[in-house]
Amino acid sequence: MNAKRYFKGIRGDVRRWWAGLRWVFQAYRPWLILFWVLVILGTLLLMTLFDPVLTYPERERTFIHYFAMKLRKFGDFRDTLFFTLTMLAGGYVLKRRTWRMIAVTIFLSGCLSGITTNALRFTAGRPRPKMLPQTAWVGPTLNYHLQSFPSGHTGTSLGMSSALLRLYPPLGVPAFAISCGIGWASMDTRNHYPSDVFFGAAIGIFWGSASAAAARHILRRKGIKRSSPRS
Repeated sequence: MNAKRYFKGIRGDVRRWWAGLRWVFQAYRPWLILFWVLVILGTLLLMTLFDPVLTYPERERTFIHYFAMKLRKFGDFRDTLFFTLTMLAGGYVLKRRTWRMIAVTIFLSGCLSGITTNALRFTAGRPRPKMLPQTAWVGPTLNYHLQSFPSGHTGTSLGMSSALLRLYPPLGVPAFAISCGIGWASMDTRNHYPSDVFFGAAIGIFWGSASAAAARHILRRKGIKRSSPRS
């Protein structure tokens, strides 16, 4: 496979993915609205019942706590880059152009999830659980300690992994497991409340599922099966 032609095709994959994403929003609009209604209700429920549990003084640090700190750092777009480059390089070596489409999809999904979560947490201004004494939400701010809602690490990671889970399960399963671990780590390190992680995860799953549906729609139109040895 010609390397220049393979990597030059990324631009065309991006255009096709964007067209497919617009089709998804039109075809599934009622279900997407229902999804967000349920997410908002679930977030409000978590804020009422579970968030107060995490408002406690600093506890003794254990091995699990240090593991959570390291795992959370991996969710800072590093997992998205790792799995994107793995699919992109694997597609070139094994001569599978659909893997290039998958790489484009999970990268853009992770980017959209990260942009969405970060825009919201810069705007909301919710104090992190580790801040004592707790204060009210302050609105737009650049203060890192006032950017708890929603979880950017969880959202970005799940934006990538939920798309990969649908498009290529052998890599998607471990990627999704890592993303769930990052969500847990965000709470264990007292950087986010359960509702922050839940809403961030919803953003990631929303973009991941929509992006994967767009890619699958494009591949079906081209008559290519993802499991085809030469696809």
